[in-house]
Amino acid sequence: MRIEQTKIIVPNITKITRLLHITDAHLCYVDSREEARLQKHGVRRRANFTAENGRGVSPEEAFTALLSYIQKSKPDGIVMTGDIIDFPSRKNLEYLGEAFRQMRVPVFYMVGNHDYAPPHEEESLETKRKYLPLFRRFLSGDFTIDVKEMNGLMLVGLDNSRNQFSEEQLRALEEAAAKQLPMLLFFHVPLFVESLLPDVLGKWKSPLMCGCPMQCLDLSHPYHPFLVPEGATLRICDWIRAHDAQVKAVVAGHIHMSHEDALTPRLNQYVTNAAYYGAAREFVLTPA
Repeated sequence: MRIEQTKIIVPNITKITRLLHITDAHLCYVDSREEARLQKHGVRRRANFTAENGRGVSPEEAFTALLSYIQKSKPDGIVMTGDIIDFPSRKNLEYLGEAFRQMRVPVFYMVGNHDYAPPHEEESLETKRKYLPLFRRFLSGDFTIDVKEMNGLMLVGLDNSRNQFSEEQLRALEEAAAKQLPMLLFFHVPLFVESLLPDVLGKWKSPLMCGCPMQCLDLSHPYHPFLVPEGATLRICDWIRAHDAQVKAVVAGHIHMSHEDALTPRLNQYVTNAAYYGAAREFVLTPA
């Protein structure tokens, strides 16, 4: 396992708080209850992830090791920012429920673009609306926004799995901020940072970040029109930077690599590597 340690000083929280961030596990559990093409897809995807991590360890084995780490280290909470499962099979969802029970600590879950998207259906808003209810037991009632208080800290999760934010999410941010508590923000897709662009382009051939400037986008590319930031997305990106005294960290995944850089001189974004590599990030939040 590769557990990165990140320490952040957070004024006015009531105690040292340890949060383990897990993202992009891409679990490929599937069984005979699914159609043959989904079973074949699961086998192929598992083989690809196992080969990619270079250790001969399947996504399921890597995640099991993280569960063992959680049981031994006993963090105060777990934050999952999407693509924990690679597709919504019955067995993947059942295993996810069992994993929540094994963790025995508060779990904060935001979906990614793979969680709710079967491989043979278009990754669209309609597909999301169709399958997202399967995650009801893992998500807040709103599905796109989750806000929790922990030890004088506000944890805010916003679903940007389709590369956009909404006006409702902006209002939720403003309501959470009104409590005047320090905040940590969690998304699936990281916010655009120029220093991250070369590595993302090198791995994905596309600038897979939220709030990409137009000069980074080739609109003839089939995926890039989905990356054009809408008005609410730009407003949330601006809001986060403008509230960098209250927001203590932005945390994301999605791009399958580790990265840390400043969004502003006093606010960092932390991107955690994919869990199928055996990676996670532990935040140690310490009172000033």
